Amino acid sequence: MKKVGMMFAFVLLLAACSGGNSGADVTCELDYGDSQSKEIVKVEYDGDKKAEKIIITKEAALADYLFEEHDVEELEKLFEADYVNPDIDQKGLTFDISIDKKKKKLSVKVEADISKVSKGDMKNLGLDNYKDVKKIVKDLKASGYECGKVE
Repeated sequence: MKKVGMMFAFVLLLAACSGGNSGADVTCELDYGDSQSKEIVKVEYDGDKKAEKIIITKEAALADYLFEEHDVEELEKLFEADYVNPDIDQKGLTFDISIDKKKKKLSVKVEADISKVSKGDMKNLGLDNYKDVKKIVKDLKASGYECGKVE
């Protein structure tokens, strides 16, 4: 009985160490330099190198005059209109748009669940090849992004 208990504990330990998910991720970044903005694309993928989730994060400095003409909530709604289309169901996409008034920074985070998102929505986000991780990374590198390795 003691051996069975030890074997069970060993199996649990192996399962915990493997994380239960055979997936991995790769991150690509594009820094716009002088404009104090950058874009980060993180692709989570499975063992077959098929994308499961894509997270696009954009950060940009905002000009002072924007805060003189608008309050933060108005600015968030203005920038939200660039991403969220109320006329269509953007199934599989979630958006988080926020502005840090002290730092005068815009932050936009778009998460795409690849099993639910439409090809048209991904094309609007600039990702035509959005299912194959190697193609995603190749396209991003061609656009000037620096990317990690696909393991």
